[in-house]
Amino acid sequence: MDDGYFDSHDRTKIILLFTESFSKSNCILLQSLLSNFNIKTTLNIRNKEKDTYRIRISKISMTLVRELVIPYIHKYFIYKLGNKG
Repeated sequence: MDDGYFDSHDRTKIILLFTESFSKSNCILLQSLLSNFNIKTTLNIRNKEKDTYRIRISKISMTLVRELVIPYIHKYFIYKLGNKG
């Protein structure tokens, strides 16, 4: 629950997952698993030299992600979904 954040900069309103410790192939695997739930993602390079990546959950998937995750997320982390809590 703690490795990511809700980015509300400008009109973005997306979730970024901190997957820098995963290999690129594991990030791609995680993306494919998320796509099984119809969650749209992109893989963004975080550091070219270290070959690290973050998964970005698309704005169009935010409602679905909230519906799937809110029943299971600790109340102290609800803000990471863009909710006030």
